Amino acid sequence: MPPDRDEFATKADLAGLEARIDARLEALEGRMYRALWIQGGAIVAILTALRFLPI
Repeated sequence: MPPDRDEFATKADLAGLEARIDARLEALEGRMYRALWIQGGAIVAILTALRFLPI
């Protein structure tokens, strides 16, 4: 039995999906950069603290 025409995606459906995916990827990229800066700051803080510890 052939599929109903209501089950096919239109160009507008695909454009909307693309826009939602792009927005989610931008949000993910922002969170990844934030995590990278936090990790870098933590590494600098740890190395700085180790420098001043008496060994």
